[in-house]
Amino acid sequence: MSHSVLSFLSDVVEQAMASQTLQSTEDPICTTKDYLVFRVMEFGVKSVPSILFFIFGTMRYLKIRDIGQGRVVYSLHFKFKVSISAAMGIAYLIYMFVCWAQPWTASHSSWINRCNDDYFVLFYGIQGLAWLCSCFLMVFEYNRRLSEEWYANQLYWCLNFIFEVITFLVLVTGAFAQDPTMMILSIFNMCGNLMLIVLMAKTERRTLENRRPEANDQINMLLHSGEAPRRRSASTDGPFINVKFYDKVI
Repeated sequence: MSHSVLSFLSDVVEQAMASQTLQSTEDPICTTKDYLVFRVMEFGVKSVPSILFFIFGTMRYLKIRDIGQGRVVYSLHFKFKVSISAAMGIAYLIYMFVCWAQPWTASHSSWINRCNDDYFVLFYGIQGLAWLCSCFLMVFEYNRRLSEEWYANQLYWCLNFIFEVITFLVLVTGAFAQDPTMMILSIFNMCGNLMLIVLMAKTERRTLENRRPEANDQINMLLHSGEAPRRRSASTDGPFINVKFYDKVI
């Protein structure tokens, strides 16, 4: 009985090793220049913004961590930026697990699956983690009544967009054409970064010398000005609702 079990396990191991050998030696794409370019662009070039953000984002965090928090009201503008960044991070982490679990024999499998280089999915994890850290830094800055600093989140969004566009143009007829999921993720990345850049341009710069007004400051200002607060909803006339809508600042 034990001999038959050992024989069965031995056969399974031999078949798995033979499959891996067949995978790495008979797939023609693994020894081509296109595969080398794919790895350099998809996992090298595209990881540069994330690595830089970990450095400069940490510098930004250390610089402002001792600044006291204020009472702020999160604007719709700000929530939209955080939502985009969170969606980007979640998408990369999901794709990392999907790509890792995908067999190399599946149709439209990634080139790294076909060439037994599955460990490259860790770069997707790094990019996903960078996006989530970007969300954290945005909220951290906003709570201290500051806007995003140019060398942290703003540089991260711009470099991400530029490098993603370049990578897409290089790989659109190669690796992306054979892996629709990877192409969709790339398009999603470009659209998300473009929206963040547009929102960045519409965000008023807030520094230590020009911080966002606190909610209490705006309420006092309204009470002493004698002016009717601007409303975004004509159906509510109560002063509490009017102030609540008015003190949403970017």
